[in-house]
Parts: sequence; C-alpha cells; structure tokens
Amino acid sequence: MGQEQRELRAAQNRMMFRMVHDRVGDESGDLRVAPELAFACECARDTCVETVPLPPLQFLAIGSDRNRFIVRRGHESLEFEEIVAERDGFLIVSVLD
Repeated sequence: MGQEQRELRAAQNRMMFRMVHDRVGDESGDLRVAPELAFACECARDTCVETVPLPPLQFLAIGSDRNRFIVRRGHESLEFEEIVAERDGFLIVSVLD
C-alpha cells in the first residue's frame, strides 16, 4: 500500500471513530461527568481494537480541535502525523498538512 493510500485509510478510520465518539457525547450528556470511559484508539491501523481510557471532558477538549486524535503509544504514524502531546498511556497526534 502506497503512502497516499495509507493517508487516505488513516483519515477514513479517524473520521469513523470521531463520528462515533461525537455521537456518544451528543446523546448522553450525563456521561460527560463520568470519571473515565474507554474511547477507541483513533490510529491509522484498520485492525486496531485498543482503547484509551480518559475522562469524557478531557476527550471532548482534545476533540474540539478536529485535527487532534488520541492514539495508544506505538500507534502513531510519524510519516503523516506529528505528536502534539504525550499523556499517561496515550498520545495526541495531528495530521500533517
């Protein structure tokens, strides 16, 4: 698979996960006060089933920037994304322009 195809697949995966995460936040306002939830890793791997546990408000803050994604350590794809921040157990990445 070429670089362009990997980037397209990564973008499609991320958009799918973001839509699911957004729907959870929209339809269950009470979950926003939950201490912690398991959010799907938003990495480029189409076979990834790992999760990132974090408080919903923290996830919403990260996701408020549409070019910020949560990924498990080791799931980053440095050829087309950069690490914006490191947290306990996960990274926040941004897709390169």
